[in-house]
Amino acid sequence: MNQEKKITVYFVYASHIKDYFYSKDEWKPGGAILAMVSLAEEIAKDPQFNVRFIMPPNTPYKMVDGIELVSADRFLPELPLRVPGAPRWNRGAIKRLLRKERPFIIFTGVAIPEVIANYLEPAQQLGGKYVYWIASDADVDPESLPSRIIPAFYNRLPLVDAVVAETAHQKEKLFENFGMASTLIPSSFSLPSQSAHTKKDSILWVGQSVALKRPWIFLNLARDFPDESFVMIMPRLDGELYDALYQDAASISNLELIPQVDSDRIQVYYDRAKIYVNTSVVEGFPNTFHQAAHARTPILSYKFNSDAILDTVGMGRCADNDYQKLTTLMAEMLNDESMREEMGERGYDWAHSYTVADAAEQYKDLFRALVTN
Repeated sequence: MNQEKKITVYFVYASHIKDYFYSKDEWKPGGAILAMVSLAEEIAKDPQFNVRFIMPPNTPYKMVDGIELVSADRFLPELPLRVPGAPRWNRGAIKRLLRKERPFIIFTGVAIPEVIANYLEPAQQLGGKYVYWIASDADVDPESLPSRIIPAFYNRLPLVDAVVAETAHQKEKLFENFGMASTLIPSSFSLPSQSAHTKKDSILWVGQSVALKRPWIFLNLARDFPDESFVMIMPRLDGELYDALYQDAASISNLELIPQVDSDRIQVYYDRAKIYVNTSVVEGFPNTFHQAAHARTPILSYKFNSDAILDTVGMGRCADNDYQKLTTLMAEMLNDESMREEMGERGYDWAHSYTVADAAEQYKDLFRALVTN
């Protein structure tokens, strides 16, 4: 490969990625979208790379922090699945548009079969490479995905050119369940240079109002520890669940439920927290762990502890999906301030030992190797 030739990286997410860049609301989503955008921004700093996010059709062109936001109908049209009765793919148009972009990478991280189907085959026909990022442990665990998407997703996953795992657990499960190798690039997150030293006066939970986050467990904790102040930041996603939880939360006097906080302004809540609580059924690697660790806030997880990270780093505790153990650990952590401080310092050191810049270098090495080969 000519080293002077730029590599174009197309980041593809679900259609609501548009909300992150174009929403008139000040609030921006976190989670996998924010992690992907942070990585894209870092890669865009390298002049050898063109970085583009593919937007839904008819989205106006925009440049943000070195990232081009391109409408799917201009660069990679949204294409239907090849199923009986569906329109044929417009492969000729794709080839005419992308022939100018080689070498290029398609980078996705969402277990939606249509996304892979729409971009995989056309990209590979044009000499591009397709990289799949495991954004959730559910991607490598057939029991965790909705049954309706399992066949289509798992039939296509082995066809991609590379898979990126964020944890050793994901890497092992991918090989165990599908016989697929992967590249391990640890989770990273864009953090402020320093954390605020402020009074820690609350117990924090952050997540969307979806069942897999199990937010009701946090409400139960607030009831069980009435002398502590609990703060819950929960954007409305599943409206029915949100409404039920909101009504329930209103009866808990030591709980404050905040509907949403912009990702640019949320760090102060981690800074104030004595303990950060995670109650999810499944995660990839939570941005919230980075944010809590940066704030020197210890983590108490109900279930998630991939690669035993909380134990090996010493930045928190895991209840192994046992509520009684969760309350016991909560009491122990609340009663031992010096333990919380030690966990917080270890977490802070961990959070700053590997940065988005470090991850971006590994991704760029992978992309260069793929287009070279």
